[in-house]
Amino acid sequence: MKTAEQQRPRMLDREEVREKTGLANGTLHRALAQGLFPLPINMGLLPIKPGSRGRRAVLWIESEVMQWIKENDPFTRMERVTYKSQEVKR
Repeated sequence: MKTAEQQRPRMLDREEVREKTGLANGTLHRALAQGLFPLPINMGLLPIKPGSRGRRAVLWIESEVMQWIKENDPFTRMERVTYKSQEVKR
């Protein structure tokens, strides 16, 4: 029988998502707004230090991000760009 820890999916924060996808913040925001990227889970406010308001936190499910990468990577989809070799004229 699996424990609760084994059943819980691995979560990624914004930095990890950016690192894995190579997307800049602005590109990630646009993809989210256009429905082109998996939606994050809102974790609410996480305290920074006692007494502070905290900061808003969102996390993504790693398997959803990895699936998106697989479906959107041109090399994975076999849509490789073919370049013609050009002769150098002298």
